[in-house]
Amino acid sequence: MAQEIELSLAHYEFWKFDDPGSGMSFEQRFSRLFGSEAVLFDSEAMGCYRESSQCSGTESIWKTINKTSADQLSVEKVDLQLEENRRNHRTDEYELDKLIVRRGQNFQIQIELDRPYRPGSDTVEIYLMYGPKPRVSKGTLIKLSQNKGDVTNSKYWSMKLDTGEKEGVLLVTIMVGVGTMVGEFKLAVDCTTDGQLTRFQVMDPVVVLFNPWCPEDQINQEMLTQHCLLSTVYCTTKLFQVYMADETEREEYVLNDTGRIYVGSINNVMGRPWIFGQFDDTMLLAALYLLDSGDWLSDQNKGDVVEVARAFTALANSCDDDNGILCGNWSGDYSGGAPPTSWTSSVDVVETYWKNRPRHVKFGQCWVFAGVLTSLYRTLGIPARSVTNFCSGHDHDDSNTIDIHFDHNGNSLSDYDDSTWNFHVWAEAWFARRDLRNSKYDGWQALDATPQEESSGRMQCGPAPLAAVKAGETNLGYDVGFVFSEVNGDIVYWIVEEDGDMRIARVDTCGVGKLVATKAVGSSEMVDIKNLYKAEEGSELERKAVGAAACQGARSAYLEEYYAKNTLNEDMKFSLKLGEVKLGESVVIQLQAQNTCSDIRTVKVTMTAISCTYMGRVLGELKRMQHTLFAPGEIRCSSCNSLTT
Repeated sequence: MAQEIELSLAHYEFWKFDDPGSGMSFEQRFSRLFGSEAVLFDSEAMGCYRESSQCSGTESIWKTINKTSADQLSVEKVDLQLEENRRNHRTDEYELDKLIVRRGQNFQIQIELDRPYRPGSDTVEIYLMYGPKPRVSKGTLIKLSQNKGDVTNSKYWSMKLDTGEKEGVLLVTIMVGVGTMVGEFKLAVDCTTDGQLTRFQVMDPVVVLFNPWCPEDQINQEMLTQHCLLSTVYCTTKLFQVYMADETEREEYVLNDTGRIYVGSINNVMGRPWIFGQFDDTMLLAALYLLDSGDWLSDQNKGDVVEVARAFTALANSCDDDNGILCGNWSGDYSGGAPPTSWTSSVDVVETYWKNRPRHVKFGQCWVFAGVLTSLYRTLGIPARSVTNFCSGHDHDDSNTIDIHFDHNGNSLSDYDDSTWNFHVWAEAWFARRDLRNSKYDGWQALDATPQEESSGRMQCGPAPLAAVKAGETNLGYDVGFVFSEVNGDIVYWIVEEDGDMRIARVDTCGVGKLVATKAVGSSEMVDIKNLYKAEEGSELERKAVGAAACQGARSAYLEEYYAKNTLNEDMKFSLKLGEVKLGESVVIQLQAQNTCSDIRTVKVTMTAISCTYMGRVLGELKRMQHTLFAPGEIRCSSCNSLTT
């Protein structure tokens, strides 16, 4: 029988599987935790664990020893050197007291042995295991052999072993492959002497994050393989990477844990102070929990920032039975929860969720969804910011335009209509888009967690490259069309005939996307980044993009003729003037109409004032009036002046 030298097992994660009702054998429970490929102990050695199952356990590490001679090498202790590694990886602000590292960068650990290391007869290997069933073939079981590979090359996982000044101490440098998945890895150290193996398992996980400081995060590589003795380390760099070159921008979009989110209206922009709190212990724990939530992400896709970023737009809301964080509510009735306006911190939202998971938090609206999503991205190492679009379109039918409908008598058909919100907030994240095979799509991507329209059957949105939005490339996928209509869709007014056919009555080419606001880098000032979403309003480039988008949309058959000329055959011109609006006082609304042709035109003008929410939802009609006849070249004004706000 194998000799039991020392056994300390304290972590509940092992014994939580020790449930007789589970129908699992001891060996099955052991393999479930540590992976069948990584554990090679016989039944007699397993018996040592059975006999020790009553240990009280308060330590964070344990070791397994299948030791057949006193001369066999084994590990006494592993020092993860938290302080130095966290400082070097810029993770020292995280409250979670774990080893948190960024991929594409190396870290060091110190191994204390029970005797001096003998290079000729001793072998030391390190295993890093990801997920419940780690496999070498899937890149979730990383086997590192001593001094194989270059620990300065961030493309690959590798290890360098040095003997320390103190006898029996090894200094180990480990490079985290730049394309590896983010999340928690279990770490184990194997020592072999004359074919006999001992294993030391570190129970505290190593947390791996994205790395915006790593220049290699922007290099185009295929699947890389590295041979280490009898194993192969797979580093799947699909190049969905997050490198950001400017240090001041990294300080703002990765490390700054406070900011502002802009709300209000185009005439009354207000900056709400917001605590992103990406270093809060609960924020990181929640992000790691969501990575493993449901069927959103395979283990291999957890290194792909495109997949991770898109999945989190759905996981931040509660719409898909996916244990998501936040429930939206625009009804005005917030009984049973908190009003959206009460939140000023992502931390408060996420801590509420964490205490009650998987139950979602009640309630949020767009700025809360955007704030939480920004925080989750930053905690995982993805540069991110919250942005607000003032006069934001909402396209319900994939036309890439904002459509308003009337019958032939001028009556509103609001059930058909799209809407325009006073403002809408979403998140942007910074990463390369090698999946789209064109570097012009690298950089800022629009992502939205607010549940609005389904995308691929789920309430998710993005990542839409801002470059594609600006060019009107709505057939690219990733909800580019939806984001385009929010910031640059023409507002098209339609007359719906009795037979259901439609014709264009008027086009407003600058009604949406009047200001796209975000906090400036390094200051509390607001900046307008509208130019990232569209060319100058009315310019040839902007009109070309709008035409391209509309002609790729669901109403292209109606719109192609208009956008071929970018004008309607209009012999009447209309303009609307709104007087100063003060709460509780009357307001004057003036319509000016001009007959620009040489013939008399009889025009029936219907002016309707309605009340609506900031999301454009119609609450009711306030007033309606009509007017009359125009001679050639005549200009007339009609006023609606008895409305009270």
